[in-house]
Amino acid sequence: MSRLIRVVATLVAAAWAVLGFALADLAVLLLWNPAFVSVFALEASWGALLMFFVVVPCIHVAIRPGRWADALVTGGIALASIVAGSLLAGDPATLILAGLLAASLAAIAVPGVIRARSGAADAGVPWHPRLDVPLLVLALAGMVLWAPYLVNATVGADGLPRDITMGLDHWPVHIAAGIAIPLGALVAAVLGRVRTLAACASALSAVSIGTAMAVSQGAPSATESAHWSVLAVTWGTLLLLALVWSGRRNEKIEDDIVDRVDRAPSRSTS
Repeated sequence: MSRLIRVVATLVAAAWAVLGFALADLAVLLLWNPAFVSVFALEASWGALLMFFVVVPCIHVAIRPGRWADALVTGGIALASIVAGSLLAGDPATLILAGLLAASLAAIAVPGVIRARSGAADAGVPWHPRLDVPLLVLALAGMVLWAPYLVNATVGADGLPRDITMGLDHWPVHIAAGIAIPLGALVAAVLGRVRTLAACASALSAVSIGTAMAVSQGAPSATESAHWSVLAVTWGTLLLLALVWSGRRNEKIEDDIVDRVDRAPSRSTS
């Protein structure tokens, strides 16, 4: 069953990276094309949301099939955000995208559940909450930072020029990114099991969108100021640094526990 999970996760990752235009839209950050300047931020938000919340976690599952449920968490954040973005934008067509994503996640979940019921061990740390205070502070700050983005994106969806991918408007997904990014940071702060995946997804998405906003000032899709763009990139960078620091701190705690266990027999012997 692990092999099937690997295959399905690989196919889902490839489908969303290529057919879902995650890779192509995110590439606007690397390949400057004047034809896309007016919708630069919209392209980046579509690409970032699908790449970092869906594609990368699926690649993670393809490598470690025992962690199949991790992709359901980040993918679920993207799914819920897309549904909310569709409702806020008043664009029910975007629910098609949500339906395709739900089907993709279900394709991973079915063999994963079968594997779990067969008695196969679930790799990784437990699911119980494990609060990380620095990440929580950044997550709360992110809610404040992304609030104006969310408001302006919702307003922009009603009157600014549209950008179409697969016959779907980018604005609802643009809105969804403003929901998924702070939500992903919050999940990373409270759930150790998916801390790395969720924090990286939020941080890299923030840096991507902030950069796109900064270099396309004056374009209709650049709804936020250059100052906000700098704050978004800074926030994403701090989130990554906090994640690294959290990992090193946890490693030190684990090393201390191992040292105590190793010293215990010698003390009892003496």
